[in-house]
Amino acid sequence: ITSAGQTFSNPLKIEAVGGTVRLFDAFVGSSTLTHSNGEFSLNGFNATFLSLNTNNSNTRSLTFLSETLTLTGTGSVFDAGTSTNLTVTLTGTSTIKITNTSATAVTFAGGGKTYNNLWFSRGASTANITVSGSNTFDDFKDDGTAAHSLLFTAGTTQTVTTWNVSGTSGNLKTINSTTTGTHALVKAGGGTISADYLNIQHSVATPGTTWYAGVNSVDNQSVATAGSGWIFTAPPVIAAIAFPVRRPQFYRRCVKQRV
Repeated sequence: ITSAGQTFSNPLKIEAVGGTVRLFDAFVGSSTLTHSNGEFSLNGFNATFLSLNTNNSNTRSLTFLSETLTLTGTGSVFDAGTSTNLTVTLTGTSTIKITNTSATAVTFAGGGKTYNNLWFSRGASTANITVSGSNTFDDFKDDGTAAHSLLFTAGTTQTVTTWNVSGTSGNLKTINSTTTGTHALVKAGGGTISADYLNIQHSVATPGTTWYAGVNSVDNQSVATAGSGWIFTAPPVIAAIAFPVRRPQFYRRCVKQRV
């Protein structure tokens, strides 16, 4: 597909049974992409759609390189809820960016697949964000400026390498499950998570001594089905140890004397 800078208002449906559809320049659409069969590759070019629906059990694949897939709608903006026979291929550092700033909720149904970066950039929207499926992300980001809830389907696990979700004073972001059951958050790749101004409930965070909620977050973990793992302080500061700089002549003298 070469769109030559044009914006497409009609829905796009990919029915490439046994074949591949690739972008050959940036694509801007104001309606839904329905991916039913075959491979759809962004091929390194940015693309914009109202939403992406690949919720079926046909043989199909999504291929991401190093591009940004922007979804501007509400409701199920990314729907891979039925992920049977779906392959997600990652060969770069792509981002799925969800940008609608209205007061209408959005859902990312990942279908239990592995993605690169997921970014909720919803400005001052106060509407809920729901993530379903047990998914894996390199970076999970929510930079919305208003108080809102980030909900995970109870019983699912999100695995992240980095977590960029914090609120601000007077605008706490609520981390919760979709029901009174718990959800799980797992930090991959070592290191720690540092957040602040969160309201946390029903969240089981692992590994231990990894998830720091900050001093301004609210601990509602004991409500109904209790969560665990979050530490409601800032992460510890590791002091740097300064070593004296050795002069070259001192080093040579030590080597000569085998010190």
